Amino acid sequence: MKTFTTSKKNNLRAGLLEILIGLSVATALIYYWQSNSAFTIGAYLTSLFEASFNSSIVPDFKIFTSVWILIIGVLIVLTASVLIHSFVRNNTASKIKERQTKYQDFFADVVADESTEISTAYFSQNQPELKQHLSKEDFTDPANRKALLKELKATYDLISGSEKSKLRELYFGLGYVDELKTKFEHKKWNVRVEAIQEAKQFGVKQMYPRIFKLVDDSDDLVRRNALIARVDLDDEPMSFLGDIDYILCKWERHKILSTLVKLPSHKLPNFSSLYHIYPLHKDFLEELGNYFDQSGYAKVLQMA
Repeated sequence: MKTFTTSKKNNLRAGLLEILIGLSVATALIYYWQSNSAFTIGAYLTSLFEASFNSSIVPDFKIFTSVWILIIGVLIVLTASVLIHSFVRNNTASKIKERQTKYQDFFADVVADESTEISTAYFSQNQPELKQHLSKEDFTDPANRKALLKELKATYDLISGSEKSKLRELYFGLGYVDELKTKFEHKKWNVRVEAIQEAKQFGVKQMYPRIFKLVDDSDDLVRRNALIARVDLDDEPMSFLGDIDYILCKWERHKILSTLVKLPSHKLPNFSSLYHIYPLHKDFLEELGNYFDQSGYAKVLQMA
């Protein structure tokens, strides 16, 4: 999908450039036809300026040529802008791809090398893995750190076992936890959602209380992501009901149920014992109680 979208943008840009070039050529031909003179670029431009400032030329023709001078100037500027923009975008895309490959190679080497142990000393610039793949700018430049985190997340989701724990230690060692704190307070909803998902992905337990507080966030998507994460992470999965003063919608109920089904049985509460604690949500608790009795358990698995 991304490739298709990029291709469409490139085609649109190329089409716009062709239109601009075509208009420029058409402009030249129109003036040539009007002036009925020998056509060269130099003669053409000279005659245009002469037509604009020579008082012996009839007023209508002076206006006509002045307008076309303006149009040609605009077209030249637009054409140059399109070419420069295209060059910058291609150059930027090339650098991003090069950086992406470098980070992927780094994480692949860390995961593949069984002798590599992640510790505080590992992040010294004297370490061969870091010197081979990464530079100081990769750790300090904001754009590089963002790209590094993106590849770290992608690699983390692809592996399991002890290799996964290595990448988790890398996440902590690279200082991303400190940056995560600010994401939870960010004014943009998508950054807060990213913070919830990131803390859950890497098991940043000190951030769990921040996740739990977001169940009453003003944004729907932030609130829903926090709800699901809290049900999954909290030792008391239904305690979030005490922090919300609204009735859960059908989608939220279904997602909570799907998450509860995946939890170990010892984490599931006695739902009927919660009726008097959370009277606002008694109907939902009754539904959960019915789903999780022996006769309804198969139905829960089907809905998950």
